[in-house]
Amino acid sequence: EYMSATNKKEYLSQIDSFLNKEDAEKPIVFEVFTNSEDESEALNILYHMDVAPKAVAKGIIKNVIGEKGVAAIKKIIKK
Repeated sequence: EYMSATNKKEYLSQIDSFLNKEDAEKPIVFEVFTNSEDESEALNILYHMDVAPKAVAKGIIKNVIGEKGVAAIKKIIKK
């Protein structure tokens, strides 16, 4: 499946559907078009966040693979 957005309104109208993994029967590509000014501002915000990257990555992984996936990975690592 393919989704696209050319502005914030289009993006916001589709993001919930994109993030709802229960609806996804197959991979979804969500292409978002930006202008260079907005993209530069977003990158500046990301670079100056006061959050540990490891903690952010851990949270994202937990959301994607779920608690069962985390438990399975922990079990594999302990072996």
